[in-house]
Parts: sequence; C-alpha cells; structure tokens
Amino acid sequence: MKVAFLVSGLAALASGMAVEKRDGTCAMQPLGSGPSVIPDTPTAFQNSATFSGLSTSATTPTNYTRAFVNRNAATQGTRYMGSTLLTTYAPSQCASFCSQTTGCAAFNLYFERDPSLDPNRVGCPNPTSVTNIKCILWGNAVSNETATNAGQSRNSFQVVVAGSNGYNRN
Repeated sequence: MKVAFLVSGLAALASGMAVEKRDGTCAMQPLGSGPSVIPDTPTAFQNSATFSGLSTSATTPTNYTRAFVNRNAATQGTRYMGSTLLTTYAPSQCASFCSQTTGCAAFNLYFERDPSLDPNRVGCPNPTSVTNIKCILWGNAVSNETATNAGQSRNSFQVVVAGSNGYNRN
C-alpha cells in the first residue's frame, strides 16, 4: 500500500501535477497530562516558570549523567529509538524506559505544546493547546548540540518545546 502511494506521488511530480499538502481533520488529539499554560500562546509556554522549575529541579537518575537542562528544544538525530508519554515530569520513569530498551544510550524528557485538535486550515487552524510530557529514547549520546528541534507549525498552530532535559547513560 505504501509503495502505491509513493509511486503515485512520484508519478504526479514527474508529470508536473501539483501534489497537495495533507491538511488536518479537526479530529480530537490525545488530551495531554501536563499543566495548562495561560495565556495559551507559544511564548507563554516556552517561558513557563512551572516547566522551568520542574526541569531545573529534576533529580538525575542513577546510572545517568545530565547532558543539558531546561532547553526550549528537543534532541533530533538519526538514532531515534522510540517514545512514550508520561503523566508526570519524572526522569526516573524515562530512565527506566531507557534502561529496559536494548541499545538505548540516552533520553530526552520535555514538555511539548500540542494541538487539542488535528489542525485544519479552514475548520480549526489554531485549536487550543494541550501539554504532553514526552520521553524520547536515543541510541547515541545527547548534548546541547543535538537539542535543535524547537517545534513546528501545523497550519496556524505552533508546536513548541519547554523544560527539555537530556540524560546520557553511564
């Protein structure tokens, strides 16, 4: 099935046809478990004293070294190993997930501002936000230099990151 879509997309490009960008459906998205930020703006989210406080006071898990703290960007790279959503900002839970995953060398824990609905340019271009607490596993070390994913636009909605901490396995 994926090959058929790829082939039809390549054929459309080769023939000069315009390929439309996928638009959202306004479908409900996961509710999120992190605190809400008021006002509901990307800037307020990134400047949240709550996120900053939780990030800077987080205890480094046993057998891990903290590589960076309280960044407004998440790690990105080629050795992504999976993710999970947490209900609290808990480095120990994320470390447990990493320790139980073969090949996991590091993890990144952060708050992400996500849309409550799948944004659509007409029906819901900028829905209210939810806060997800993300635990991302990596097969290589993380550092300030790998924390470069500051977010993305989804129609008029801005996905942003706050309170991002990175930890390397000893």
